[in-house]
Amino acid sequence: MRYILIFLVCFLSRSFLAHAGRHKYNCNDLAFAKNKLNIAALNFLNAKTTKTHLGTYYKRKLLNGCFKGKCNIIETNSHKTVYLPAHPDADPQGLVKYPNINPKDEYLAVNSAVKALSKLADLNICHAKKTFQNHQLIVIKYGKDTTNHSFKLLGNRVYSWTTNFAGKDNTINFLN
Repeated sequence: MRYILIFLVCFLSRSFLAHAGRHKYNCNDLAFAKNKLNIAALNFLNAKTTKTHLGTYYKRKLLNGCFKGKCNIIETNSHKTVYLPAHPDADPQGLVKYPNINPKDEYLAVNSAVKALSKLADLNICHAKKTFQNHQLIVIKYGKDTTNHSFKLLGNRVYSWTTNFAGKDNTINFLN
């Protein structure tokens, strides 16, 4: 009985380890990666935005998970205050509120999201696919979406992201 128990423990643990690290990817993973990319890029671009159309500083957005293709996005109220009395958005004390965003962190999130999208496109999750790839460029298309997403690489880092929708390009450069 003791040997059977030891055998079962060894067999089950080996079986568990064989499946550990394997993940069944689905559309939620693709939605999460796409939204992570969009949010990180948006935060990156607005790291110094002191006034939005709402009249306040830009509020950093965070992705709080996805379920059935719907993602929960939250905003933080965290900000840093800088004394700049000549700034047009300064308060009567000469203080300007900036979003508490570290562009380097957002850039790392962009790179992480692109790697995830690339992996999901390789696996053809939710009809995402790579339409082109070499050591300097990855082009990804999502399902029935007619938009091409091109990521230019420098080594293994993304330095620009271009979307082409209806013949119009929109490019974000992350490195100067």
